[in-house]
Amino acid sequence: MANLNIDLSSPAVQRMLRSDHDVATGKREMVQLAGDAQTGLSSTLNLDNGKHEVVVVYKDQFLTVDVYLLPGEPPEIHLICPRCHKASRISGANKQVVFDPAADNPMRRRIAMAAPQDLVPICYLGRLSVEPFECTWEIGEDKHAKGSVHTGVSLCRQRLAIEDNRAQDA
Repeated sequence: MANLNIDLSSPAVQRMLRSDHDVATGKREMVQLAGDAQTGLSSTLNLDNGKHEVVVVYKDQFLTVDVYLLPGEPPEIHLICPRCHKASRISGANKQVVFDPAADNPMRRRIAMAAPQDLVPICYLGRLSVEPFECTWEIGEDKHAKGSVHTGVSLCRQRLAIEDNRAQDA
């Protein structure tokens, strides 16, 4: 990386950085805006680095579940509710989540035989179990979506548990 020299005596640079430069002593006060360009450290975290896609079977449906494993954080699960078809999030801080990204998916044979072809490449790995959880989305006045269930109640309340990549009503 090439050295970057900034003229701190320039009033425009001082206004932009809000830095104080004492010409008499040569001392400078700097504010680091983001990251550390010298060492390559960054204050930005790419969330896709910890994302694993897993296929889960629920009745005759195949759910793609995103499992996020970020260092120092509890696992987090993102999925589409099979009842109301809205995005749900389950935190490992609130529910017990057991996930092994390197283990074989116990449902891989069924998925490979019956699922759409775009799911087959991701169906082989990832063993997932999640203790019972409930969808809390409000159904409200949303128009009926094909395949979703609207019973007149205000909350979806779909209650599922996932054990070895098989979701079942809980």
